[in-house]
Amino acid sequence: VGFYPFITLFLVCLMFRPVIFELWFHSVAKRVFWQRMFALASFGTIFLLGVVIGNLQGGMILMPAAHGVPVFGGSLLSLLNPFALVTGLLLTVACVVHGAAWLIVKLEGEARVDAKLALARSWLIMVIVSVLWLLLLCVTVPGAVVNPAVWILAVLMAADLVAIRVLAGHNAEKRLFVLTGLFFGLYWLSQAATQFPVMARASNNPGLSLEAANSGGNPATMSFLGTVAPVVLVIVLVYTVFVYRIFKGKVKPDAHKEY
Repeated sequence: VGFYPFITLFLVCLMFRPVIFELWFHSVAKRVFWQRMFALASFGTIFLLGVVIGNLQGGMILMPAAHGVPVFGGSLLSLLNPFALVTGLLLTVACVVHGAAWLIVKLEGEARVDAKLALARSWLIMVIVSVLWLLLLCVTVPGAVVNPAVWILAVLMAADLVAIRVLAGHNAEKRLFVLTGLFFGLYWLSQAATQFPVMARASNNPGLSLEAANSGGNPATMSFLGTVAPVVLVIVLVYTVFVYRIFKGKVKPDAHKEY
C-alpha cells in the first residue's frame, strides 16, 4: 500500500511518454516544451522505480497483521529516505550513461559528438553517486559491510566505470555500450547478494521481513505464472530482436524528414 503513490506516478510517466510523441508532432510551436516533458517523464519512470527498489533493499516499516502477512506501517516521507533516493538517482544516471552509449553506436556527425559529451558528463556524476550509494548501502543494509560479495562486486563496478571512461575516448562504441549495460547486471547482483531470500526488508523488525518462502502466491497462481511468464518473455525477446534488426546500422544525419 505504501508504494501505491510511487507505482501510480511510475505508470503515469510510462504511459505519458509515447503520448508526448504525438503531441510533439502536432504542436510545432510547443515542441521544446514537449521535449522537456518527455525528459521529465523519462526521469520519473526510472527514478520512481529506483526509489521502490531502494526501499525493498534498504528496509521499510512493516507491522504485523491479523492474517499473518506484515503490512506497511510507515508514512510516505519514510519511503523518501536517503538510501532509496540515492538508489533512484543511481539507476537514473546509469540509464543516461547507457542511453548516451547507445546514441554513440547509432549516430554520426555532430549528434554523435554531443552524445559523447553527454556520456562524459553523466559518467562523472555516475561515479560520485555510485560511491555515495555504496557508503549508504554499508550503513543501511544489515551485514552488507561484512559481506565479501558486496566488496567483490564493488571492485567490479569500479573496474567497469574505469573501462567505460577509457573506451569513451577510443573508437570502441559497441564495447562501450556493452560495458554500460554490464553496470546494471553488477548492480542487480549486488542487490541479490545483500537481500536474497528477503523480498522486502523490515527496518523496524527483521523478523517481519517478507521472504521468498512466506510472500509467494498460492500454488495455482505460481504454477500459472511459471507456465505463462517464460512464453511471454520469449515472445518479447523475439519481437525485440526483430525490431532491432530492422533498425540496425547508423542513423545518417540527413536520413530524417523535417516536419
